[in-house]
Amino acid sequence: NRLGSPKRGNVIDYTKDSAGYEQAYIGRVVGLPNETVFIKPGEIKVNDNVINEPYADLSNWAENREQQIPLKSDEYLVLYDKRGGDTPIVKRDQIVGVFYFRWWAIKDLGFIKY
Repeated sequence: NRLGSPKRGNVIDYTKDSAGYEQAYIGRVVGLPNETVFIKPGEIKVNDNVINEPYADLSNWAENREQQIPLKSDEYLVLYDKRGGDTPIVKRDQIVGVFYFRWWAIKDLGFIKY
């Protein structure tokens, strides 16, 4: 385990198989192993507790869509900050690394605050 365990809110790099080859993605950890995540327009709950995500934009989440996602012992729920409905579940061994520094856009250059 070269990274330790990713924490809620970490921005991570992960891989998923796509059409026979591994594709890299970047997303933010929302759900941790053995948790249940419930998503509805404007709100995300983890194990029945609302989580605060000031960076998240849920404006593209479908108005009537609600989704409950139980996670297994080696799974993480990863969402994009601009949330449009994708809810990828990522296994621990698919996580490549955690981002700690932002280099683009130049005006936002600096360490990511967790």
